[in-house]
Amino acid sequence: MALQLFRMPLLNYPMAYLIGFWAKLFLGIDVRDVSPAENIRNTTLPILITHSSTDAVVPFSQAKTLQQALVNNPLAEFWFNEEFAHGQMGPDYQSRVRKFFQKNL
Repeated sequence: MALQLFRMPLLNYPMAYLIGFWAKLFLGIDVRDVSPAENIRNTTLPILITHSSTDAVVPFSQAKTLQQALVNNPLAEFWFNEEFAHGQMGPDYQSRVRKFFQKNL
C-alpha cells in the first residue's frame, strides 16, 4: 500500500526508495511492512475517511480497503465522491468535517 503512493513521474522510484531508506534508518521501519488497514482494524476511535474515485494520486482502492478494515467500528464515517481530483474539496467539505468533529469531540 505505501509504495502505491509514490506515483509521481520521474520522481517515482528515487522518492520511494529515499523515503524507505529514511524510514529504515531513522525509525527502524520497513515501509513494505506498513499496513494502515491492519493497524486500524480493531480501533474504536472516531475516524472520517474522505476520498474521490477520480483521485489520480492516491488509488480509490486504498479508501475501500480502509472502509473494509473499519467495518466493525461504529464511529467510522466515510464520504466518497466521484467529482474531485486529489486535494480538491467540495462546497460542503468544511461543514461535513466540522459536524464530524463537533459530534466526536
